[in-house]
Amino acid sequence: MRVILEGLTGAGKSSTIAAMRRLSLLPGFFAPEEETLGEVWDEIQADAIEQKLLVRRLDAVIARLHAEKPDSFLLERFHFSYFSLVPTWSHYEAIDSALHALGVTIVLLTIPEEKLRERSLMRREHGGTDWQGMISHFGSEAAAIEQLRASQERRLEALAKTRLPAVTIDTSSEDWESVARAIASGK
Repeated sequence: MRVILEGLTGAGKSSTIAAMRRLSLLPGFFAPEEETLGEVWDEIQADAIEQKLLVRRLDAVIARLHAEKPDSFLLERFHFSYFSLVPTWSHYEAIDSALHALGVTIVLLTIPEEKLRERSLMRREHGGTDWQGMISHFGSEAAAIEQLRASQERRLEALAKTRLPAVTIDTSSEDWESVARAIASGK
């Protein structure tokens, strides 16, 4: 398994990874979103958007993959998350090519639009509150939900641009063990 697990906040990445751990399906090489994404939104706002700045974390993870040569790995978030913030595919073409050469598959977890409020904005595990401050950032609940919808749409747009084989999984059921098994089996 050489997989990037993608999806907007609340899509089920953490729940799927936890299920993979419980089922002993998580590969030894795992790069969590803190390593692949970090605080990129703050960095994008603080600095001029230059390709080198934008993808430096991704380049570092790819360099680590080349150095460590793991047989299997899981990366939580990668260039699709960056594309959702800065939708200029040319920034990510070299990253996409490097991932293709490594034999990576992208698994995109999606949420139906009618569940964006409860799953992405007002998350249960955060007491049903806007724990990320999206409403104040975007000016209203409706604007925050529209931003979430657009973020998911950009990830779907990236599927048409990538060279990587891809699987899209609708996580409406929230059956994380089934999602984990599907990823591990490559289906």
